[in-house]
Amino acid sequence: MAQDGQRYLYFEKGHVIEINPDGLSTVGELMNDKYDGWPYPESWDVECWCLESPKIIYRDGYYYMTSALGGTRGPATAHMAAVERSRGPLGPWEDSPHNPLIHTSSMDERWWTQGHATLIEHHDGTWWAFYHGIDSHNKSLDRRTLLLPVEWTDNGWLVILDEYSAGSLIPKPSGENVGHGISQSDDFSGNKLGFQWAIPNDQLDRLSIGNGKLVIDAHGDSPSNGVVLRLRHTNRSYQINVELEIESGAEAGILAGDSGIGLRKGNPPLHPSEKFSPKDFPWSPVFYQRGQAVRLRAKELEGWQSNRVHPKIVNEKEHLCFYLSSDGKTWKKFARSLIRKKYKLMHNVLRHTFISMTVGAFKSIGDASLQAGNSESIIRKHYLDLITERDADDFWRIVPKDKQLPSNLAKRNGRYEEPDLERV
Repeated sequence: MAQDGQRYLYFEKGHVIEINPDGLSTVGELMNDKYDGWPYPESWDVECWCLESPKIIYRDGYYYMTSALGGTRGPATAHMAAVERSRGPLGPWEDSPHNPLIHTSSMDERWWTQGHATLIEHHDGTWWAFYHGIDSHNKSLDRRTLLLPVEWTDNGWLVILDEYSAGSLIPKPSGENVGHGISQSDDFSGNKLGFQWAIPNDQLDRLSIGNGKLVIDAHGDSPSNGVVLRLRHTNRSYQINVELEIESGAEAGILAGDSGIGLRKGNPPLHPSEKFSPKDFPWSPVFYQRGQAVRLRAKELEGWQSNRVHPKIVNEKEHLCFYLSSDGKTWKKFARSLIRKKYKLMHNVLRHTFISMTVGAFKSIGDASLQAGNSESIIRKHYLDLITERDADDFWRIVPKDKQLPSNLAKRNGRYEEPDLERV
């Protein structure tokens, strides 16, 4: 809302439209290109121009806009947040001389694609920037919410002091810690799904919730086409456990990614070297990999006489272990621990890997283009997976167990060379 009471709605690409006082309808036509975006250096590696997510605050006679630029899914250095100000809500906008407010300057930084800042004034008068970035050490967690303190300069611009950056210690905001308010657990005591859960709208009518239970009307014959209730985890390590009661003819379990454990009525997928009678396994454990049940040996199926079971998955930094219990107290561990697969192998995976590791080690898309036989534009569009220089160096030092590389290798002209000796 502007200082004169007029309301505006701001869009990507600098578009603005006036809205009615009740905020429920628009007035007039969309006003295009009211702001062109901060002209970041052309030498920067970005995904796209992607001017988006404008946010407006008013302070001391100025309207301040924070905008996102550079794209969120491109190179580590792509994303950023920039600041502009104007005397009026529709511009003209003046770019901050301190831009960008937030940005990942190098792929060697731990936090990648930092941007999309929202400015908040605390009740004690301090200012803070909430934004997101990807922890390059824990990419499976995707974008994380980050916080940095903001200072105002004497001439009215926002800055983040050089002493603060993502991952560094910052002053603790005043006030009481009341928690995040979004529990990862659920006792299903309410009459609707908690905020933490996600499920397709067309499957909602298959759920019944309340009195401490979640009842699911089963569908399909595997996790890929069944009723799947999803929860995005927020920690690198975690534990999942539930209590299940399964009706005859149904199958249920829990998954971490596409691997998990559950229970079904009889007829388990048994290893081909073993035979069984359905009466031997009134209820049998099910182990899932890549979303499908895998064959088990008879000794892994023993002891399950009830349709009630407590499955549990323990994820310790992507190392998954699987357990079952009949009472939630005594646990049977399955000898099928694995490292969680974050990505499926793709077509041309060796070419992808070569180009990514070459760019990571030598910081030259041009050299990678010459060696791989692709144009630079094709590499940027299809084959670029930016990694840290350290990880790339470690990759290129992988050799068979009975081999060892010289300790004095140096990087020259897009290669690793041993000084004064032939190239390696």
